[in-house]
Amino acid sequence: RPIGAMFVAPCDRCQMGADPKIARFARVSQQRLPILSMLVASANDPYATLSRSGYFSSLWGSQLIEAGELGHINAQSNLGAWAWGQNILEKLIAKLAKPRAHTSICHMAEAL
Repeated sequence: RPIGAMFVAPCDRCQMGADPKIARFARVSQQRLPILSMLVASANDPYATLSRSGYFSSLWGSQLIEAGELGHINAQSNLGAWAWGQNILEKLIAKLAKPRAHTSICHMAEAL
């Protein structure tokens, strides 16, 4: 069972004028996640505005992390190994490794 998640550049298939390439994607879940999570978004992603990414993170209870202006973050973004993203992932893993005996998941998400 997953205990954490890092979402990178989720697409908004419902945005006005959405690219037909993303129209086949599933709708974004409207439910809060029962795990610690973060959402990394680009300020100029053509597939989801930063505002919409913030909305997704709010729905899911995820911490929103703005990555700057990287366009759509994917394998074609020429980011290589993306050390910055690896660092964010390592921070999430470190938070998940801390003892949580008396801390609820919701409180942990707020502490990120």
